Amino acid sequence: MLSVVTISLSGCMLSFDPDDETTGLKSIDGFKVCYSDNNYQVDNTFERYSAHVLTNLAMVFGVPNSSVQIESKPLTSNAKNYDRIRVQYAGGPAISTGWNWSFAESLANCTSQQEENKVVQYYTMETANVYLEEYVSVYQTALAVTAMQIASGNAPQVFTVEVNESTGQTKVFVDSTKTQEVNELYLNAEKAKFAQNGFYVGFTPENLATFKTYVLTNVIGSNIIGTQYDSISTTQGLKTYSQLLDEIFALNTGFEKEFMSPYPSCMAKDVMDTSLYPVSGGLNSLKNITPYEYQSITLMPNRALEILSLTLTFSAETAMKIDVLTYYYNATTKTQSLLFEGNLNLKANQENQYLVPFDDIVVMDKFDNSQTKISAPSQITNQNGLSTQFAYHGGAVLEEGEKSYLSIVFKPEGAENAYMPFKVAISSLFIGE
Repeated sequence: MLSVVTISLSGCMLSFDPDDETTGLKSIDGFKVCYSDNNYQVDNTFERYSAHVLTNLAMVFGVPNSSVQIESKPLTSNAKNYDRIRVQYAGGPAISTGWNWSFAESLANCTSQQEENKVVQYYTMETANVYLEEYVSVYQTALAVTAMQIASGNAPQVFTVEVNESTGQTKVFVDSTKTQEVNELYLNAEKAKFAQNGFYVGFTPENLATFKTYVLTNVIGSNIIGTQYDSISTTQGLKTYSQLLDEIFALNTGFEKEFMSPYPSCMAKDVMDTSLYPVSGGLNSLKNITPYEYQSITLMPNRALEILSLTLTFSAETAMKIDVLTYYYNATTKTQSLLFEGNLNLKANQENQYLVPFDDIVVMDKFDNSQTKISAPSQITNQNGLSTQFAYHGGAVLEEGEKSYLSIVFKPEGAENAYMPFKVAISSLFIGE
């Protein structure tokens, strides 16, 4: 079925044939493979990010203290900046213009002052610590769920907040019927969904824009945005909520840099033999391929190569649609580009070949696997360091570096929470000699 093909285009072009070791097969040492795992364990990254954001929101808009990091933080001596999460001033008595995500004014040791002239007495470190602890503990789970949903490409949930002034308690519910509280049990259920559907951990710039809109609309509340209360006196003059949120999200701390460098939510492994090539002859040429819900395959050439096109072969036990995207990182220009995008309607128990053409010849560097070697299937996490070797650029691909590489990304489409394993093989690769 596979044979050596010669094409007169920019030199001699060869396809590799698993049965002929004189062809391009010898030019590839193996592949970096990412795949979703049915037992993927979601760590606490989203909870940590949620607490990080809530802490900054409370310090900037609630009770500011000396640890506020943004340059144009509100002036603590200005009464109109006082506790804007729960109460704001229009001069004189307090008015009820708190955020949608607020909490009880009757909270012990953190009660609101009713007159502006008492505001200065309120700004103490003790009060700020109580405020931070309360705000983070009430909303951390809800905001973590929101972040996971955004990272999964889903519309974030709009929660219902219930503030009880008589008891000082604040609760968050899934919807307006208040039949299900947003607690650890609910968070774990959302994590189970993310383990099936989540493509990467962390935020892209597009995710962050969605997240900011969510905070402005649902946390702060659209009833305040664009009104006379959407203006805050800072060390650099008046700022809107939107402007200050941009500064909060742009803080260059270690964790923020980590969260804004998303990595695939999957397993990674090295395939160092011919197990990603089809077996020539017979009706089942993919019998040696392990079925996974593949996310990406990155080629590891052992020398510099020029590639014109490649062909993939797919099969699965169930019908599915698979989006196929090919990304190329050019180390010379330090740019990431999408070379090809298409989709395949795969029928159950049938093999399909899929050609991935390139408009131009792609130059790949020799792949040095000494630093990124993965000897056994491993979950990509920050804890084991694999997240520094992989990054998200429209798909699960290798991190930018000093070498050019090619990565083929797969996005199977199916029912929510369904695990969708399939087989894929590199059936031909046209290279320049």
